[in-house]
Amino acid sequence: METVSAHPRASEAAYTPLTPVLSERYALTAGQFGVVAVLTVWCWYLSYIPLFYAVTWRHAMVGQWIAEQNALPRVDPTLALADGMEWTTTSWLSDLSLHLLERAGGTLALQSALVVLVGGASIGLARLFYVATSSKWWMLAGLAFVLPFVWTRVGVLRPELAGAGCFVLLLLMWQRLRIEPAPRSVAPWAAGAWLPLLMAVWANLDGSVLWGVVALACFALGEFIDGWQERRDPRLVARDSGRRWRIWLSQAAIAATLCTPLGWDLWRQAASLATSSLGASFGGLRPMLVASWLGLGLLATWALFGVLLRYGRAAFRAGDVLAFVAFSLLAGYNESLAPWLAVVAASMLIPHAAQLCRDRGWVDAVIGAAGGSVSSDVTASPLPPESGDAANMVGEGQPGATSPEENQAKPFQFAYSLATVLVIWVAFALSPLATPLLGGKPRALNRIYSPNTPHAIAEFLRGRSPQGLVWCPEEWGDWLRWNGPAGIKVAVNSNASILPRIVRQDYAQVARADGTWTRTLDRYGVEYLAVDKQTQQRLAESVQSTLESWTVVYEDETALVARRKEAGE
Repeated sequence: METVSAHPRASEAAYTPLTPVLSERYALTAGQFGVVAVLTVWCWYLSYIPLFYAVTWRHAMVGQWIAEQNALPRVDPTLALADGMEWTTTSWLSDLSLHLLERAGGTLALQSALVVLVGGASIGLARLFYVATSSKWWMLAGLAFVLPFVWTRVGVLRPELAGAGCFVLLLLMWQRLRIEPAPRSVAPWAAGAWLPLLMAVWANLDGSVLWGVVALACFALGEFIDGWQERRDPRLVARDSGRRWRIWLSQAAIAATLCTPLGWDLWRQAASLATSSLGASFGGLRPMLVASWLGLGLLATWALFGVLLRYGRAAFRAGDVLAFVAFSLLAGYNESLAPWLAVVAASMLIPHAAQLCRDRGWVDAVIGAAGGSVSSDVTASPLPPESGDAANMVGEGQPGATSPEENQAKPFQFAYSLATVLVIWVAFALSPLATPLLGGKPRALNRIYSPNTPHAIAEFLRGRSPQGLVWCPEEWGDWLRWNGPAGIKVAVNSNASILPRIVRQDYAQVARADGTWTRTLDRYGVEYLAVDKQTQQRLAESVQSTLESWTVVYEDETALVARRKEAGE
């Protein structure tokens, strides 16, 4: 039988070197792998945070009321003693979303929402710091700067987390507008259109949109101040298309906050912040103590600002300084606003600190000894190479030709990319969020919810179905209302700041067991009294003593419940 030889070209093709299918843009470096690993571990940690027994459930109940009534409440539906006190939710879209998430996926969906909101805001902050400094090391330094201020706030699922994510997006958009200021093409116009849309959505998600308005007002005023310092003529400032574009865009974004069912009422509440339900959503008046950790952190931040102002080479933008001052005053008025201050301060101070350290060479030597560089830690440019670079890429003077070495795949080119995918998958597989997909043993009840959640009290009350008022600690009110018997009426919960002053004073009197506290309970017609033995020790001791009109009907290591005696008992 005749043998047919293979075609010469076929034999040559068999020895053609293999080239990677993926683009080199997907080949991550060791530094990029480290950043992704840090953020992945952070998100993995967030997935294990148990759900807190307050705040979250009140918002979910308000969302349930909105879904059932197809309207916004005019009084708080979760507080019996708030009847007659004007109140409306400034986070109706977040409340409704929490209700729908819980109904669709239970606690797992709520835990996933916590990871998405906090993890997404963390990734946005990382992007903000990296664009400002072009350094992964300084990006991580910025995240480390913000973390102590937000540590106590990230563990509770609340509408504020959605507002924080919107705030980070606002800073990212404004940063891009500064880089690409004038609407010379479709892209900047499209980027600018997203800012009013963001503010409109934020106004429906949470009342913290007010802080976005403060930031935009500071940035817009700062644009005029910077232009005045440069030109010394308001007419010349008005002719600067970039500044004029940013100022008009900030005004349009502020006006977009009226696109809510509340309409002008949101601004009315902002004008009377100390007494409105908008102010109550931030906790009311809670001045920051200078001797506290937050107070010391604020002082240290201002000290760092002074050092950078004195020794830094680059000038600060007026809008950034105005925002820093404004949020410092707000944080002094209410310590719960410290996370917003930290984000504003870090976005302003970290780039200047990086520049100062590069000028002095303070950090380059340390990072260089570890095998990296602060000043040259920049990702590869996504733009095509210039003509000179393209000429260097051709071989032997032949246009478009490449050398055989460049056609060959680089060994371990995608090693860090594969390692990144592996780290993300392992973190997901080890988190509770993977249980529905990969299976596994369900988490214990004390790991799904915070350890001090009053499960036993709620179960006991479900078996009694109280008809009268239940007096309980403020932190327990949300959970007892959510998981207790249907129609239960609690005296206080996490929204107690909207209650009349006399009610708040009576609550404090009973909690301390001062004076004629039993007569106070009689005046409100309280049927059951729940006591936290850890935080209300004096009240627990008073209840356990001989009382004529009350009897202890339930007690464990952490709590007790007393019931009013009926006539003849």
